[in-house]
Amino acid sequence: MAKKEKWEIIASEYEVSLFPVFMLVDGFKDGIKKVHGQGCSIAIKLENNSVIYVYLPSQWARAHELIVKKITTDISYLEKIFSQIYIQCHKLENIGRKINNLKLSKKSNLDLYNLYQSFYKQNILTYGYGGTMPMLDFQKHTFFSDELLKYLKKKVKKELVSRYFVILTTPTKDTFDRLEQKDILKLYAEIYQKRININNLPKNIDTKLSKHIKKWAWLPYLYQGPAGDRSYFLDELKDFKRRKIDPSKRLREFEEEKEKIKNEQREIIKIIKPDKFYKKLIELARESVFLKVYRRSYQTKGYYLIEPLLNEIAKRLHLTIKQVRFMLPQEVKTALKAGRLNLTEINSRTNYCVYKNTAKQKLVFTGQKARDFFNQVKKEKIDKSLKTIKGTTACAGKAKGTVKIINSIQDMKKMKAGDILVSGATNPNLMPAIRQASAIVTDEGGLSCHAAIVSRELNIPCVVGTGFITQVVKDGDRLQVDANNAIVKKL
Repeated sequence: MAKKEKWEIIASEYEVSLFPVFMLVDGFKDGIKKVHGQGCSIAIKLENNSVIYVYLPSQWARAHELIVKKITTDISYLEKIFSQIYIQCHKLENIGRKINNLKLSKKSNLDLYNLYQSFYKQNILTYGYGGTMPMLDFQKHTFFSDELLKYLKKKVKKELVSRYFVILTTPTKDTFDRLEQKDILKLYAEIYQKRININNLPKNIDTKLSKHIKKWAWLPYLYQGPAGDRSYFLDELKDFKRRKIDPSKRLREFEEEKEKIKNEQREIIKIIKPDKFYKKLIELARESVFLKVYRRSYQTKGYYLIEPLLNEIAKRLHLTIKQVRFMLPQEVKTALKAGRLNLTEINSRTNYCVYKNTAKQKLVFTGQKARDFFNQVKKEKIDKSLKTIKGTTACAGKAKGTVKIINSIQDMKKMKAGDILVSGATNPNLMPAIRQASAIVTDEGGLSCHAAIVSRELNIPCVVGTGFITQVVKDGDRLQVDANNAIVKKL
């Protein structure tokens, strides 16, 4: 009798509820299967507002291999998938905006459920296409990294491989983080030139700041907020002042850095002379890095836009929004249509629960059943005495500094300028801390993770995908980060 495959931990996140991460589980199983013909099962454990994702490695491997086979057979397959990501993201935003603009108090209970379901269905499809990037490059399965590093090793000296790889895969399109920073730098230029006190802004500047907040409040929302408020964006302005940023100079540097990267990419292409396949693969690897953050940004915006819908559902059901966030779609439907819900079960989920999308049904476990499931998950044994940890270069450079483990908004108050930010995985709501870091090191991630993108935009040395850095260092430890060689040493 064949030995039953064990679930394994693949990732973790903070500041999250069952909604919307159950959509990620459904998206990777059902959405990716619809798009590529083979999905993969993921389960989640939710405890104390954090989530641990577990997966069946063989299923992930099969889906990965299927997508790779389709790409290597016909590389235009991936181009079509990437084109669809833009389309699906805009559809998701449009649904979110439609919901946000409605007078929800005037809608029937059935209308509310139909709106909820329309967003859910579109998000599953968005994950179906957008999940292609992590399926190709995440943790143990790294198609772009493997192919391009192997190719570069044949073409250039060993010491140039990592540097060329980073340059070739660095996007020159602006992420939403960069677009927001450009906008607020233009606002800061007036404050800088006129030496205005940030704590006492004149009316015209304050009006511009209010417009900026309205435009960009969604950016740090992630799964469940909080959205960016006045204090969030004032802190960004104060950070410019603390770092003595000349806004006009910095805006010029953004464009100069972009042109420099483009020129370096052109020069490397001349040196390595890739054939048609590898030239296209390099372009798609670069697009993959951009699209992963792009897709996640649109989902963040979607979650922000539909918060009023969750609030209205909560009001109708005499629940808190947190309780609604721990209900599945079918439960929302039953509660809105028939007034039936198991409040004891929902409340127990807020403390500890497991969700998985099986071949037969979607299930939430609580209590001992949930703990029994997670106790069977394979735990990797880690030597916590390790002094040297290896990862993957995301942005080259070197730094020494004091460790601050930053996983949540609450952790950010620990961060001081020059500290080394260590995280399971960074995300947009950690940007105030990221901007202060002398280096970034993460457990998770690959070519297209958030830390890889922002570190390149901010030119901060960064090593990702160490697997367990957060388990072998603690706040106050001293680290030496050599991102040129993807090595982190405890001092």
